[in-house]
Amino acid sequence: MADGLLPGDHRAAAIATIGTWLMDDLGALPLGTDVLWAYAGDATDGWRLGFEAVDRQVVVDLVVTSDFPYAKPQLFWVNAPAFPSIPHIEPNGRICILNAAATIDPLEPVKVASTLLADAEDVIATGLRGDNHDDFRTEFRSYWNEVAKGRDVISIVDPCEASRTVWGWVGKDIIVIAEERRSLRHWLRNALGKNAADNSIIPVPLLWLRQPLAPQEYPRCETELAAIAASIDPGAVQIYEAAISDEVEANLVLLGAPLPDGGACFGAVTLARRSTRFPRADRRVKGFRSNVPQSLLRLARRQDAVTLSPVARADPWWVHGRDAQDDLEELLGASITMIGCGSLGSPIARLLAQAGVGEINLIGPERVTVANVGRHGL
Repeated sequence: MADGLLPGDHRAAAIATIGTWLMDDLGALPLGTDVLWAYAGDATDGWRLGFEAVDRQVVVDLVVTSDFPYAKPQLFWVNAPAFPSIPHIEPNGRICILNAAATIDPLEPVKVASTLLADAEDVIATGLRGDNHDDFRTEFRSYWNEVAKGRDVISIVDPCEASRTVWGWVGKDIIVIAEERRSLRHWLRNALGKNAADNSIIPVPLLWLRQPLAPQEYPRCETELAAIAASIDPGAVQIYEAAISDEVEANLVLLGAPLPDGGACFGAVTLARRSTRFPRADRRVKGFRSNVPQSLLRLARRQDAVTLSPVARADPWWVHGRDAQDDLEELLGASITMIGCGSLGSPIARLLAQAGVGEINLIGPERVTVANVGRHGL
């Protein structure tokens, strides 16, 4: 593009340049406003084109927004398979191209679009061949959270191996899962006040997997969830069976796994009872001389409805360094006493807490006054 143009002229020239190249060289067709409105709210121009990938005709839309050419064009796979089938393809068909921002040059719109199209072809072809399906596991949180429609779960569970029983609290709006009852009650009091009810604390089986689940492995029914427990080891099955209670209408299950690049990920599952024929194991039901056999109770639980929930980690390993702080164990075990909590001490105390120091004892005889508000941590 010629230098010395105003920003609006730059934009018009860039759109004209990229449009001419797409239509003349690649046979693209311009998109109408009805199609553009289905994309980002500020989509202004777009073109549709096709190419062959792994013996399949692929149709993509290249769309630019009001920030173009200073923002990269977006690419959408029009005839994409249902989400999540191919890594890096979002539910609306948008193609996520890694490191594409590094190639943006607002003075070279054709070069930018050409690079993005080449990268999009590579992502689609690699996905259709199945060569990048391990990315589903590497980016487990992104794909699980996209399909998880249950209530949000906050986890303060230690991200360490071994299946075990942890504890969960089911509130009106959120679910909190912690390593121990005591730490759960402490967290609830701090977050919700001293009157936070704890009578709804229930045992939660944590099933620790060898690797994160791929989308085709997400549990759709109780039978598949039980099969996940069985795939770990007999101990995981015992933990799972022991924590599934007939005393509550819905049970929680926490799934954890190490990530390939380090750290851990979690997903939560709610089992809601569909069958009320056998309400509890210790109750007699018409047709049985004694209590309902466990085998029949287990069979009835296979009808439970499964709901996936996103998990937000609030444990120290995630809060302090996103699983990458090597000295966190030492910091969590440290105890520091500070004498003086004024304009210097208070921000230092805040930094110590943000770093992950486990215990901070603060000693300061002064009261915070209006004059100190601008320089005090409080």
